[in-house]
Amino acid sequence: MNNNNEPASFSHKPLIFNIMKKIAMIFMFLFAATSLFAQKTNDQKQTDNKKTKEHVYKRTPTEVATDYTDKLVQLTGISDEQKTKIYDLKLKEVTDIRQTVAQNDMEQSVKKTKIKEIRQTFRTELKTILTPEQLEKLKATAKKAKKNKKTNKEKKVDDQSNETTNPIEDVE
Repeated sequence: MNNNNEPASFSHKPLIFNIMKKIAMIFMFLFAATSLFAQKTNDQKQTDNKKTKEHVYKRTPTEVATDYTDKLVQLTGISDEQKTKIYDLKLKEVTDIRQTVAQNDMEQSVKKTKIKEIRQTFRTELKTILTPEQLEKLKATAKKAKKNKKTNKEKKVDDQSNETTNPIEDVE
């Protein structure tokens, strides 16, 4: 006999079971969603690699050449004729180096060798443009710069690591 005065037996099991099912479903959905977004396709990986391999330069070759010749004017007092020759020489060096770096079909070791050759050619031609007195001034300043470089361990790394914009380093 069931009296209306007796409390009906109420079970909490179905309620707890439903809550646990919902929590489990949420975790499964979150796991599936993170798995989908975490995986990259080969195309995405290749485009990411291309982005990191591209060299982005802050300054144009003409800006680099202008800054370089201006530094040489301050350090050695070169003439206007020398300034024009050195500007053209530096502009050629920077554009050649950038073209070499941009070539994707060339091995890294070959690129490094070619860049060394370009820099050596630049230094050789620079020495023919400058007078012996100007070269001595430049070498003396280079020795001071090397000494300061060794004592100052913290050096800023420039994005244009393939370009030497310091006229002092180009003489040696």
